Amino acid sequence: MNKIYFFLFITFFSFLVHPGTRGYCHEGGEHTHEKAAPVLFVPNEGQWEHPFRFKGLHKNADIFLEQTGITYRIGDKENSKKMHDWKFGKIKSGELLFHHYNMTWKNANPDATIVAAQKQPYYHNYFLGQDPKRWKSNVSLYGVVMYQNIYDNIDVKYYTENEQLKYDFIVRPQGNPSRIVMQFNGTDGISLDQGQLVIKTSVGNVIEMAPYSYQVINGEKKTVPAQYEVKDNEVRFFFPKGYNKQYDLIIDPVMVFASLSGSTADNWGFTATYDPQGNLYAGGIANGLGYPTTSGAYRAFFSGGNWDITISKFNSAGSTLIYSTYIGGDSDDFPHSLVVDNGGNLIIAGKTQSGNFPTTTGSFQPAYGGGITDLFVTKLNPTGSALVACTYLGGSGADGINVSLGFNANQNSLKYNYGDDSRSEVIVDNSGNIYVVASTQSTNFPTTANGIKRNLSGLQDGIFTKFNPGLSQLIYSTLIGGDSTDAAYVITMDKQQQNIYIAGGTQSTNFHPGTMSGSINTSNSGGLSDGFIVKFQNSGNYPLLKSTYIGTSGYDQCYGIQVDGNNNVYVMGQTTGAYPVVNAPFSNPNSPQFIHKLNNTFTTTFYSTVFGNGNRTTPNISLVAMLVDTCENVYVSGWGGNTITPGSTTSGLPVTQDALQPNTDGSDFYFIVIAKDAQSLLYGSFFGAFNRGEHVDGGTSRFDPHGVIYQAMCASCGGGTAFPSTPGAYSSVNGSLNCNIGVVKIAFGFTKVVAQATPAPSNSGCAPFTVNFNNSSVNATQYRWDFGHNGATSTQANPSYTYPTAGTYTVRLIAHNPGACVEWDTTYLQIQVRNDSIRGNFSYTREDTCYSFDVNFTNLTTLTSQLNPNQAIYRWDFGDNTTFVGRNPPTHTYPGYDTYTITLTIEHPLACNNPVVISKNLTIINNLVSVDLPPVELACINDPVFFNPTYVNARNYTWDFGDGSFSNDATPSHIYTTPGSYTITLIANNPSTCNINDTASIKVNVYDKPTALFSYTPITPEPNKGTQFLNQSEGGDIFHWDFNDGRTSSEKDPYHEFYNSGTFKVCLTVKNEAGCEDVTCKNIQAIVHNLADVPTGFSPNGDGTNDKVYVKGYNIETIDFKIYNRFGNLVFSTRDKNEGWDGTYNGVPQEMDAFGYTLEVTFRDGTSATKKGNITLIR
Repeated sequence: MNKIYFFLFITFFSFLVHPGTRGYCHEGGEHTHEKAAPVLFVPNEGQWEHPFRFKGLHKNADIFLEQTGITYRIGDKENSKKMHDWKFGKIKSGELLFHHYNMTWKNANPDATIVAAQKQPYYHNYFLGQDPKRWKSNVSLYGVVMYQNIYDNIDVKYYTENEQLKYDFIVRPQGNPSRIVMQFNGTDGISLDQGQLVIKTSVGNVIEMAPYSYQVINGEKKTVPAQYEVKDNEVRFFFPKGYNKQYDLIIDPVMVFASLSGSTADNWGFTATYDPQGNLYAGGIANGLGYPTTSGAYRAFFSGGNWDITISKFNSAGSTLIYSTYIGGDSDDFPHSLVVDNGGNLIIAGKTQSGNFPTTTGSFQPAYGGGITDLFVTKLNPTGSALVACTYLGGSGADGINVSLGFNANQNSLKYNYGDDSRSEVIVDNSGNIYVVASTQSTNFPTTANGIKRNLSGLQDGIFTKFNPGLSQLIYSTLIGGDSTDAAYVITMDKQQQNIYIAGGTQSTNFHPGTMSGSINTSNSGGLSDGFIVKFQNSGNYPLLKSTYIGTSGYDQCYGIQVDGNNNVYVMGQTTGAYPVVNAPFSNPNSPQFIHKLNNTFTTTFYSTVFGNGNRTTPNISLVAMLVDTCENVYVSGWGGNTITPGSTTSGLPVTQDALQPNTDGSDFYFIVIAKDAQSLLYGSFFGAFNRGEHVDGGTSRFDPHGVIYQAMCASCGGGTAFPSTPGAYSSVNGSLNCNIGVVKIAFGFTKVVAQATPAPSNSGCAPFTVNFNNSSVNATQYRWDFGHNGATSTQANPSYTYPTAGTYTVRLIAHNPGACVEWDTTYLQIQVRNDSIRGNFSYTREDTCYSFDVNFTNLTTLTSQLNPNQAIYRWDFGDNTTFVGRNPPTHTYPGYDTYTITLTIEHPLACNNPVVISKNLTIINNLVSVDLPPVELACINDPVFFNPTYVNARNYTWDFGDGSFSNDATPSHIYTTPGSYTITLIANNPSTCNINDTASIKVNVYDKPTALFSYTPITPEPNKGTQFLNQSEGGDIFHWDFNDGRTSSEKDPYHEFYNSGTFKVCLTVKNEAGCEDVTCKNIQAIVHNLADVPTGFSPNGDGTNDKVYVKGYNIETIDFKIYNRFGNLVFSTRDKNEGWDGTYNGVPQEMDAFGYTLEVTFRDGTSATKKGNITLIR
């Protein structure tokens, strides 16, 4: 094989798409630091109804960033398993458990500016619902969201670090961190545990790690001790040792979502295709829930959920995601087939249950037809950013679902394989007309007057429909089938596009009998089902020209159809009968997959063969893609395993020595290439991860004409990195613990030789011009280049050549492969070498005075004589966000003192050195003295007030602090001893400047400080007795107690029990509303004796005295208390020291007797004790 590309595509498409979409992922246990994608933030540009600003796509939670707060949704760890069980038919419906809570910044600035950074290289498009106002394109994704000035001089930054969601508070020198108050609503309570903030919910806990705070001072990072303070539902930050208020303070918590299943939605693989450039398009479905509108715990009921279509385009190497587009309505939407037309537009066909699927104005069928499902056809522009056209296609019954919407396979139906309910295909012709084949159960499916069958007979018919390129006109539409069940799966046309060929499955015995005459099978073979082929004329009244059954006395269906260069027809399919092997040297006898080549009137079999593991009882693979190349080799792609139908396995399928993956776990993809006329097996290989069950959830994938497979998969089920991806692939990680889209591109290299190449950087340049020839020839092994200059040649695949002089050169490439069916091919390139040039230059002059900002420019550019000066374009950038286009600009006035970079860009379409860019710096010197004095937010008596003026050209400084004090320092601090309002005046002086002096003044409000004071009892320590603190502070209402034993309190008058004997320095910090604070400390003695015991008797007679027996003691941390009757039976057990035994066993009161007990105790100082004894129950 020549080239192999395969890679895993993971959309970090969260559980929250829009109202009516849903998802789940991440299963069980405490959070682990597994490899995952970073949090990405998608701006809400109107694609989502609710007015949040950004949506965070996170592995374990749904995050909605609002103007003054954040909303979180987290899910139960069992959600993922429930959806997985639904997918594979174990359950039909269920409920998902979630919890929604909100964090609001209390008293925050409602007009804070929100900006995003770290823009990603790809974008999203959204076409959700039928309101075009909500169709948004080119929506960028970002790695950082910043709230600027959420409080005065305080910013908040959300981002990812080590795959965890983080947020930083950035407190500027004039900011006051005591203003930061995070108010939580909708939780089951918040508390502190060893310094961490624990947010309790009905589905698990969210942990915010103890805050790490720091400042960067003189280039050195200095840690600032910080703690949370919790009061009711509000959280603040406390800094027990203060911080330097002259520098930025960074408060840096980390969020951990523990035991949760939140947001990484499954994205299941359905369909894939290609374009002429080799780019890959993947189609799948993703699920999610809308914005949560109620707080607290809630349930979401599902019967598979509501699914939206995801379309993603990758570059030809699979290394870059170009765009992702989301399409859907308020219910289930599924893509079945993709194809790219000659204009680069992507056509999508599939089915929908949404009554508001985004159809376009003027489409053939803008409204839902009714029933369970309708078909749809959508046309996206080449960037995926606009709906060119979109229409429903359906009647009042079920359309496009092939008998059954659920998975439970009915062996009496045509839905034989998992995913068969999503089989249909779309193709296009050279004029852009669109062709669709599928199935219908509607009695009023749209047909044209010339349709060969217009009324449904039996449970289901196939359909064939042809649209104009704009999806506004139904050119032709008909049902296909007899009086039983019929399904049309695949469609192709001959090379002249004069005839249409369709294949599928049928249980009808009267399948278009009038066109069967002379066919290889004119009657149904009598098994569960037969395959069929039909041929339509692609013009006029579109008559049905010919039909044939394809089958045996067992089960048979056709899942692929192709036409070769001689207009012979090939089909592939499944069989459980003795399918005939005719004129086929290669076959695997008694196998359940067949390939059949016929003439185009279906009267002659050229060959037929079977392949597989030799057990035709159950098909090995579900067939999803087929190609007949120019050499008439046949390519097949499929997947197998127990998922498609019970008993299926890929074990035993034929492989070749050059197999990409020679071994299988029984549930893998399988690729096979069979030589012309089934002469031999050219290639056979498996593809997949061990024990992950790669599969397709329905839909078509495609080979391009050169034998390259573009295969969509539902891959890496169970999450992680097991999917075999190539280096440089867009992603190799499935962030979900369920499935995600995998897309595979493999070039097999068995087609004819096609010579093709492109010059880089272009086919035109200046002498000396070096050209790199990029060889993109197909299936060639040898090359000969003639560069058209001095007889120079090369046999390299991708040579370079330098042309020293101007001229026009013809380059010839001959490509060769002695083993190909067509060995030689030749192509030609034209190279143009030129030598015209631009010599760019300019000058400037200005008047050097104190107040002059005027500058004159002179253009000194010259062109060589061959260049027409009237074709030259001169673009001036004056370095101050102003520009001018023209040779000679007018006098330019600059906005102020600065250094500006002036750039002149000269363009000429015929110049070799086009464009020429000349840049020069201009410095306009500021000869004025100035000063700016920012306001002071907080000033307290007897605390230094720091001033942070900004000077320009100042040499001398005069400060008047308004209280009779002065200073000549540049950045002094000052202590006020009396509360009040003071005016500070600062004069900046420089005798050598134009204005000599500049003055600034501000007012400072100086607040009184509170007085911290407390007493305590008992003053003399008593053994095993806690300390009651009495707060006697004045002038403050915010309190922080530090007991110097690792514990703190924000209560006013706390009661505290020390765990060890000793002397503890207890400190009380008191703040007032202005933020001024005072601290006082006292040494407190504690005497602690560990004690634990059990009474010897109790009398549970209901008199309220001694009715239960408890463990008694002091300083107890944990207990394990067990009571046994005389027979050794355990009658009571507890680990809660506040729980006692009431003398009953299984609700039955026990007789008076002696009972034994065991007690294990752990004390708060870390020591432990055990005790055994007897308790007498007295009646």
